Amino acid sequence: MHPKLFFFGFEIPAYTLFSILALVVVAFGGYFFALSRGFSKRDAFLMVFFMSISTFLGARILNFFVNYSYYENNFFKIFEFSTRGFSLYGGVLGAVLSGLIVSYKRKINLMRFADSMTPFVGIGIVLMRIGCFLNGCCFGKETDSIFGVVFPKFSLAHIHQLNGSVFGSATVRAVHPTQLYELFFALICVIFAFYALKRKFKDGTVFLICGALFSAFRWVNMYFRELNYPDYVLKFVYPSIYLSIIVFCLFLFFRINNSFKRKLFKFF
Repeated sequence: MHPKLFFFGFEIPAYTLFSILALVVVAFGGYFFALSRGFSKRDAFLMVFFMSISTFLGARILNFFVNYSYYENNFFKIFEFSTRGFSLYGGVLGAVLSGLIVSYKRKINLMRFADSMTPFVGIGIVLMRIGCFLNGCCFGKETDSIFGVVFPKFSLAHIHQLNGSVFGSATVRAVHPTQLYELFFALICVIFAFYALKRKFKDGTVFLICGALFSAFRWVNMYFRELNYPDYVLKFVYPSIYLSIIVFCLFLFFRINNSFKRKLFKFF
């Protein structure tokens, strides 16, 4: 855990640094990769530009609804320009919505563009989770498993344990490294995406498969995380979001890949 990093004598928060790196990789990597796959400079720029803005807005709006306690004492936090107060899937939904609008106006093949962005979104998630791990945030529940990690004293995980203990304890107990779980699964999706894009799959296939798989993983990983959200968020809101995305991705996948659907039904 290294919440502060030093470059040439300057101190910068690890989470801020890796969040900025993630944004740069997703925006520039996705843009140039889209160009290599036949999109014009203007179309690629417009898609990346508006999707980047809507990602920020969507992530902040969803966080406002699922983590209202963070804003109730200062409503204007929703407008602050910082790396705090974001929910990943709000950003994803915001990007998809703006992508739909821009692609409709510009007559862009949205599914092909989504495929182009998928591996770089995965790399962005990897970078953000590195920042989370170094910062000590987004930690998991206590565990005795071999996967458990022990954060330093007075880290966010330790403070949470102190607040939840009647007597308090100077001993830091191991927690699930849910940041690393998500990092490794995102990395698997990145490798799969680059490999699959070299194959002759129909447009949208890579994006939909990765979207369904990663959403299923996030759903499972949620139960290992220590989340201070209201019960209705954990029991209803997030499961509903994940389930809706999985069903929608699978529906479109089978709609696009009719031959795969026929083979699957024939198998069963």
